[in-house]
Amino acid sequence: MHSRELDERQKTINDKSSRIFELKKKTEELEKFKFVLDYKIKELKRDIGPREEEIAKMIEQIANMNSEIQHFKRTNANLSLIVTDLNLRQKGMKKEIEELNKTIELNDSYQNSFETDLFEMHACMKVTTLFNLTLSRTKRIWKKKYLNSTKNTSRTIIRNLRPMLIFRPNL
Repeated sequence: MHSRELDERQKTINDKSSRIFELKKKTEELEKFKFVLDYKIKELKRDIGPREEEIAKMIEQIANMNSEIQHFKRTNANLSLIVTDLNLRQKGMKKEIEELNKTIELNDSYQNSFETDLFEMHACMKVTTLFNLTLSRTKRIWKKKYLNSTKNTSRTIIRNLRPMLIFRPNL
């Protein structure tokens, strides 16, 4: 029994030894994996640093762009108000121009009418002046002929003057 027990113990020891050997091999393999994975982790960490900086820069750029967008929105809203105001002013000015054009047309018609009346009055004044000249010449001639002669009485003078005084030009 002893021998059997020793054999069994030996077998157990051999099994345990082979198990230890396998575990050592596995441990070595795992150590190799660990080494490879540690190396990869270091590489990734080395790559992460610049990328984090790049991400931080991009986040800052996005924030700047968002603030620019807000600024452009406000500017756009202000410009829209200005355009609306200018459109309203333009409509008002167009209306005012139309009214001023009507006033100009009315004033032009008044001016033309005034010029026509002035021209007609000038023509009438020429006729009146001509009439007055004719009348004064007629008076002189009449005075020479009739007043200087003793035969004419005052009734004759009035009778002769009356047609000259009644003459009026068409105005």
